[in-house]
Amino acid sequence: MNESSTPTDNDTRVSVVIPTFQRPEFVVQAVRSALAQTCTIHEVVVVIDGSEPEPSLQVLAAVEDPRVRVLTADAHLGNARARNLGISVASGDWIALLDDDDRWSAQKLERQFEAIRTFSRTQRVPATSLITSCSLDAMVGGRRFLWPRLFPCEGESIDHYLFCRRLPFTGDRVVQTSTLLASRAVFLATPFRNGRRFVDQDWLLRCATDPELRLIFPDTRQPLVEWNLGNDRPRVSHFADWRRAVGWARRRRHLLGK
Repeated sequence: MNESSTPTDNDTRVSVVIPTFQRPEFVVQAVRSALAQTCTIHEVVVVIDGSEPEPSLQVLAAVEDPRVRVLTADAHLGNARARNLGISVASGDWIALLDDDDRWSAQKLERQFEAIRTFSRTQRVPATSLITSCSLDAMVGGRRFLWPRLFPCEGESIDHYLFCRRLPFTGDRVVQTSTLLASRAVFLATPFRNGRRFVDQDWLLRCATDPELRLIFPDTRQPLVEWNLGNDRPRVSHFADWRRAVGWARRRRHLLGK
């Protein structure tokens, strides 16, 4: 795509990639929220990650939409490698990621493409050099939190935005998996790496080594993603371990600013 083209042209195709692991009751809701977008969706690629695929296969078969493609991994890959598998087989020009227990508002992709088009035109940069996130509703125990509280400042680097908080609260600065939209070329150039924590942050930091890539948000506080933090599956993020976090940062010191 050249600088003057728009990412909502009829020949632009959007693939949604959803890895899922033993969450049939959630993944079908995620798929339906992707199919309900106000902009055209080329396909929804669901990667069933290994063990016990039958319940997920059954609920997905009931969707009955030809845009839904289902892959079953032979073994448990982990979320990062399952995403990479879905991206590798996707045929769209753009990739939007969605976790299996999250949901999108109907205008999520439309608002992100509006932001891409506006930023590309005003800043005179290729649309394909942009990684787009958005505001979200974090759902915790029946409560909603509108995150992030702050968007990146003009010219702010990705590492600074992710890790230099201005407010001492959770949700100050957030880029979550289900908010991410970028060209397929960006995801192919920088695959996700498995890890216990900070998988998305690791990916963003490695993307940021390309000086042409920018992280942008639509200019709206409207939450476009529902991030489910309240289901009963244990999450790595539930267990604080500052030593592990510091070790992670030290191993990536070359990707972090002073």
